[in-house]
Amino acid sequence: MSINIGGPPGLFPPPYARRNNEGNNVAGNVMAGQDIEVQAAHQRALNETNENEIGCAPEHRKRINKFIKWVETEYPDYHNAVVFELNQQQKAMTQIYFGESTHDLRYDILNPLFTQLFISANKMKNAAAQYGFAHQRKYHDAILWGAKKVRLEFPAGYRQQMKDYLDTLAKEKTKAKEKGQVDEQEADPITFELFKKLCQWALESGNIMVWAFTILQWHCMGRSVNIAPLGFHNFSSNEASDSIVIKYDHNKKDKKGEKTSPKNCGFAVPPDFSFPSPNLRSAWEFFLRGFPSNMSKDESGAVIRTPVRPLRYIKDATDKHLPRGRVRKKFVDDWKPVLSFMYNKTKQHIINVPEESMDADFLDATYVAAREQLEEKYPSLFEGINADRNRTWKVSNWSKKIKTLNRQYRLEAI
Repeated sequence: MSINIGGPPGLFPPPYARRNNEGNNVAGNVMAGQDIEVQAAHQRALNETNENEIGCAPEHRKRINKFIKWVETEYPDYHNAVVFELNQQQKAMTQIYFGESTHDLRYDILNPLFTQLFISANKMKNAAAQYGFAHQRKYHDAILWGAKKVRLEFPAGYRQQMKDYLDTLAKEKTKAKEKGQVDEQEADPITFELFKKLCQWALESGNIMVWAFTILQWHCMGRSVNIAPLGFHNFSSNEASDSIVIKYDHNKKDKKGEKTSPKNCGFAVPPDFSFPSPNLRSAWEFFLRGFPSNMSKDESGAVIRTPVRPLRYIKDATDKHLPRGRVRKKFVDDWKPVLSFMYNKTKQHIINVPEESMDADFLDATYVAAREQLEEKYPSLFEGINADRNRTWKVSNWSKKIKTLNRQYRLEAI
């Protein structure tokens, strides 16, 4: 079979005509003004607006071009049917075509079988490992993007068949990953040691902007967000002087910036932190001053100082300063109930005092005042046999008993 359709008539097939279920144009509802020549200045202004949509467009075009070259080599008859050469007017459409693009696809007659053949035939990154699912799915995403840009609909069934194929492909990747046959790493990350050397070099050579950029890159890229657009207006601080909050103007998936939210830089408590089980007086000190001498291991196994900020700055169980899992659960269940109550009753004496000024006398005085408030609210914890027993209670014991009493108070109030 040898079919050579060539490029579609005009710039593209009429994009605005109403189509029936078979994809054929039908009369009616055709937009007016399609034959009117647009003024050059107006087109330039429109192009400037449309450039904000580019995003990953050059990468999409590269993937489409790779698909075109593959079918030209492997299935020339199919290539002749679905590929056409761009004319000069089309090449000038820089919002759609980039670099050395010379051809595009007839998206409205694509056969999903050949798209699937291409993706599966190019799944191996090397002799021992496959590409990850996300890498291969991007070829499908590129073809969707290309069709959208030229306002063409796929043949009936194309999208569903591709969805079914991608579901099967994901299962294949899962099985291959279990056998260690998937290389999901598209680039080798720098090590923490190299990161430290970069920062040290930047400081010693006076490249303070390189240092700041590197620090932000290391701490923010875990969210897969580009830090290049960050400006000073994106930074703020919350009630704690040691916490920086970043709010992006927009991100990759939200170019309008309608769904961006503030992101705290790091945790108040390191993910590998283990809460101790101290008595109430020691826990009070940690609640006010944190753990300034806490140590953790970095990625290379070296022990480094990782101070834990004062726990009084952690607002609630959903606070993003707390890593999820056992660390958050330990704080919420064993520390927060009693210490938050004590702090809220005495914070007017504490809130404006810096941690470095909280000496033993200050901690003792505030602890006595907070404990008096605790006794006034929960007298049963200080009466009878509890008067002696509470001297040996850990902070977790206090919290559990307070939660129990709170439940009783609520029931009595009904």
